[in-house]
Amino acid sequence: MKGAPVEAQVAYNSLLERLNASERENRSLNRTIKLLERTKELYNINIEAQLTRSRSVVDKLTTAKAMAEASNHAKSEFLAKMSHEFRTPLHAIIGMTKIAIASDDDARKEECLVKVQEASHHLLSIINDILDISNMESDNIKFNDVEFDFRELVEKAFEELKAYIDEKQHSYTISIDKALPPVMIGDDVRFFQAISNILHNAIKFTWRGGHIRFNAKLGNAPNTMQIEIIDNGIGIPPDRFQSLFNAFEQIDGGQTTKEGGSGLGLTIANRIIDKMGGTISIESALGEWSTFTINMPLRYPGEKSDKPMYEDTGYILVVDDVEINREIVAVILEDSGIPLDFAENGQEAVDMFKAEPERYNMILMDLRMPVMDGYEATRTIRALEGGIGADIPIIAVTANVSREDIEMCIEAGMNRHIGKPVDFDLLLEVLSDYLNLSVKS
Repeated sequence: MKGAPVEAQVAYNSLLERLNASERENRSLNRTIKLLERTKELYNINIEAQLTRSRSVVDKLTTAKAMAEASNHAKSEFLAKMSHEFRTPLHAIIGMTKIAIASDDDARKEECLVKVQEASHHLLSIINDILDISNMESDNIKFNDVEFDFRELVEKAFEELKAYIDEKQHSYTISIDKALPPVMIGDDVRFFQAISNILHNAIKFTWRGGHIRFNAKLGNAPNTMQIEIIDNGIGIPPDRFQSLFNAFEQIDGGQTTKEGGSGLGLTIANRIIDKMGGTISIESALGEWSTFTINMPLRYPGEKSDKPMYEDTGYILVVDDVEINREIVAVILEDSGIPLDFAENGQEAVDMFKAEPERYNMILMDLRMPVMDGYEATRTIRALEGGIGADIPIIAVTANVSREDIEMCIEAGMNRHIGKPVDFDLLLEVLSDYLNLSVKS
């Protein structure tokens, strides 16, 4: 009987060992179950994340597709509208020219020519807008810093739009805070373009007999300025504010069709102000008024440099390979009494100036000519022995009007740039600046 307790002890120990082994297996099984559950959880999370990402990608692709379709639709509408906008002035130019040629009545001829001129200016403005927006979209527009008189710039913008203001029977006021410096630094050409485009839009969408206000003052932040252009016109729906600045989009087809134009003016203005470090914001009450507010950095010089002046007239050397272009300049300057010489290419101009440098006080230089172009001719004249061509004003008069072309002119040694078709008043203004003349436009 003594062996019984021993056997019981052995049985107990064996049972205990099996229980411990079973517990270890249970723990292992529990760990496995928890691992599987965690794996499932992570798998579900990963699947959800993948689905979320997939849905996000699909949403983005759908949005991009919708935007692309909207953009293509807008561009198609724009191109269709531009086809009409191009054909309208071209029809007027061709029709009025035929009538003028066929007519023996001088008054009728003059009436036709006035209408041809108006249609030509309208066509040129459309072409310029399209070229500008194309250059801006490809980031080919560069900005230069020059000193300019701010009040003169604003008054010139209103003066150029005066015929349109009078046609709409509008009145206007200009208020410029005396705290603003009279002379500022920036790209005056582009700034003028932005201001003019916003003003033109205000005039265009204001009821006949309306009022346009231009206010300029110091901005709330240091070294900033604020410009407000306010009209009492048709107003803008709040949900269309941003659409005003989108290329190829116009918010009111009926009114725009009635008034005409490319519809790119505000897009160009917004991009110019953005490039100059500023912003344009809009406030409006539909059917009552709109306010366009420009906030931008204010930069101004310590001193204003004097413009070069020349005491006597001398001759102007007109360099252009196209005869009709030389004739146009001659007609513009016919009443000024300024004597002119003509050269048909850059080499001829160099030879004429080199032979009698004291004869000339200015050169009007075309760029693209046979034998020697305007760039090379200018560099050659500037490099003539004894510095005889170092100081004479050389003005580019050319159909090459991009910012890159203007910069190339300056780099070659030219003083200024005038685009073709030649603006009569601008050419006379340049003569007045450099030759100290008082010429009538």
